[in-house]
Amino acid sequence: DTLGVVHSRYLPFIVTNTSLNLVPVNIAVVVMLRIADSTVLPCDTFHIVSPEALSMRKIAEVTLNELKVKAPIVVFPRVITAVAFKGIYLLSRLNTCFVGLSKKLHQYGYYMTKTYYFDTTQIQHVYGKNEYRHLFSNTSEDLRRAAIIFISKQASLAMERR
Repeated sequence: DTLGVVHSRYLPFIVTNTSLNLVPVNIAVVVMLRIADSTVLPCDTFHIVSPEALSMRKIAEVTLNELKVKAPIVVFPRVITAVAFKGIYLLSRLNTCFVGLSKKLHQYGYYMTKTYYFDTTQIQHVYGKNEYRHLFSNTSEDLRRAAIIFISKQASLAMERR
């Protein structure tokens, strides 16, 4: 993969039952413009987030499909995953050959072991609950397009490093 961590198509791709809140840039811009144009605002701070986060399993399915990797996806409990990431970190403190792996997996572990909920109340005051929800389709096609963009960006960054 693009982080230099090789993933074999014969090994399972491990995810947890967490979710990730993805907001397409074009939607974020539309929402920011709407807030900026509003004359009456209920507060000074707004969380521009999707009303429905995507499951890590769904994100993995679509991304692996776009990468043409047929690895099985296995859902591990968050506690076991957190212990595994902590174990890799501790190994890196004992043996420097694990430092690179620990650094590469750090962000991945962060998203795999925590679930965050965001308040959309203030945005819904500006938009209305149903209108705001309709901005986000969260379809597999949208996720597929995002995966393609991410993969191509990572490939171009890898080429620049060479």
